[in-house]
Amino acid sequence: MEPQIRYCKSSDGPSIAYWSIGVGAPIIDAGQPPTHCEMEWQLPPVRRWYERFTAHHQFVRFDTRGCGLSSRAIAEYSLDTMVNDLETVADALALEQFILMGAINSGYAAIAYAARHPERISRLILWCACSRGHEFFDDPGTRALRDMADRDWHMMTETAARSRFSWSADEHARAYASMWRAAITPEVQGKLMDSLAGVDVTSLLSEV
Repeated sequence: MEPQIRYCKSSDGPSIAYWSIGVGAPIIDAGQPPTHCEMEWQLPPVRRWYERFTAHHQFVRFDTRGCGLSSRAIAEYSLDTMVNDLETVADALALEQFILMGAINSGYAAIAYAARHPERISRLILWCACSRGHEFFDDPGTRALRDMADRDWHMMTETAARSRFSWSADEHARAYASMWRAAITPEVQGKLMDSLAGVDVTSLLSEV
């Protein structure tokens, strides 16, 4: 079943696109940028990953501000805006309690939201997440991709996509790279990376 894209408005203005599919205990994917909740569903490996969740849960996916079908023109990107976008979607669905999943760069927002609203989180799932932004963005591989993005945006997305799907999965990697370029501009990605590099949620870990 194709997801039905819905929209909600965050308290500071941006419109947030999201979908919700399945029945069961709700899971919100905190949305690791770049996201495009419509185009992702058209990628077979990504869709199969989501369908594993929708088989037993109400699974919620959204585009963070600046990405995909959400408001693309953003004045600020920060940990607080990521948490705000997440809360906006949870409120739009009237979810009193849910499972929250944070992967890689969405882990910061997942940790912060769980610490601020423990009464709403039944479980917290973190995958490849870290508590200090510099631990991820100071990695040599990440720095190399950032430098490549400044010089050749197309090459960076193609390289990053193949590192995710493997160099042998050329068709899937090319489709994912195309989605990446449609989901976010190099300027917004640079703003996002600069902001998240300074995030540190270590002090919140004892609260989740």
